[in-house]
Amino acid sequence: SADEVAYGKEILGDLWEGKHTLALMHALRTAPRRDSAQAERILAKPRAAADNTDARVGKTRADVEYLYDLILKQRSLDHARLVARKRALRAKHSFGQLAQNCRDSIHLEFLSGITDYVVDRDR
Repeated sequence: SADEVAYGKEILGDLWEGKHTLALMHALRTAPRRDSAQAERILAKPRAAADNTDARVGKTRADVEYLYDLILKQRSLDHARLVARKRALRAKHSFGQLAQNCRDSIHLEFLSGITDYVVDRDR
């Protein structure tokens, strides 16, 4: 899917590390209890090599793929994108209000462009 191409590598790295990203937290919160309990057991394991197949050593590739599949199943990437978009739009609005008190400049234009980039980069 497009999510896997755009986010797969980044998310898999975060899952190997056990990082509690917004997408992962959403998946844990919205998944059926059995699935979230399994995910929590996986997250409690330490990171192991990406080619690890021994669950006694740490997370396995199958473990990380389970977590990623759960994120996809729960539409947690969509949720994370929506939250990020709302926050970026709020920041853009706040910046616009502050910028009213500033003279036009290339610096001001650059800063304004950052929020546009963050909001629109996934389109």
